[in-house]
Amino acid sequence: MTELIIKTRDALIQAGISPKKSLSQNFLINKDVLQRQVDYANVTQEDTVLEIGGGIGVLTELLVRKAQKVLCIEYDRKLAKFLENKFKSYENIEIIHADILKIDLPKANKIVANLPYHISSPITFKILDYDFDLAVLMYQHEFSIRMVAKPRTNDYSRLSANLQYQATVRILERVPKGYFYPIPKVDSALVEIKLLNKELPVAKEFFRKTSLVLFNTKNKLVSTIIYDYFKRELPKEDRLTFRRDLESKLTFAKTRVRELLIEDLVLVTRELVEFLETKPKLLLY
Repeated sequence: MTELIIKTRDALIQAGISPKKSLSQNFLINKDVLQRQVDYANVTQEDTVLEIGGGIGVLTELLVRKAQKVLCIEYDRKLAKFLENKFKSYENIEIIHADILKIDLPKANKIVANLPYHISSPITFKILDYDFDLAVLMYQHEFSIRMVAKPRTNDYSRLSANLQYQATVRILERVPKGYFYPIPKVDSALVEIKLLNKELPVAKEFFRKTSLVLFNTKNKLVSTIIYDYFKRELPKEDRLTFRRDLESKLTFAKTRVRELLIEDLVLVTRELVEFLETKPKLLLY
């Protein structure tokens, strides 16, 4: 039994909790992985770091020694209280007891966290609306594969498209499930996310809505999915004309969604926006 697993168990007893599966409370107990996570993020005294899900503070300990400021958000009330007590002698940390999905994120230039896996997707979309330089985050390995997936693969999804539209994403390393307590059913992965430092060709809100509609049935043709989305709002006598107009306006009308590159999705979004401007009664955006 490693020193860190003993420390983790003792901390959980002190905090008065048992790990909750519903909150994805699996705690990383490998010192080398924890250190590499901080090293990947290159945390320095110039950085303000956001940590999502402080747990018992093993990653937090490393961050407070390196960063100018650590902003640690913890949902579990007992763990938040435990963290406040643990770091009460540090001046460069703020423990925030809150639901990450219900608050405005505090300003930080880096995000380093072992995320609660049950809300990985909404957290990821939320940080895409956040201004940061670099994020090094722990995800389930299967989820990380979806994050970097390319067109024409089974794992290519709305998540893949939106992440790669706004950021560069790469898997840094796979982390075995045995490095966690309690041991989860699957391996994890450390993932690096860097926002693209350039103006997006179409507004991310439009891109997200278009991709949300399209990836619901990614094996169908683009025009078929969009037609099916709107046909109930159209009188029956207008549907055939609408479909013909749609197919004539969209360059990739006859392409399956799973085959679209990011730049193809951008063009579909732009052309769809322009097309719907001529159909004021039909709302997508």
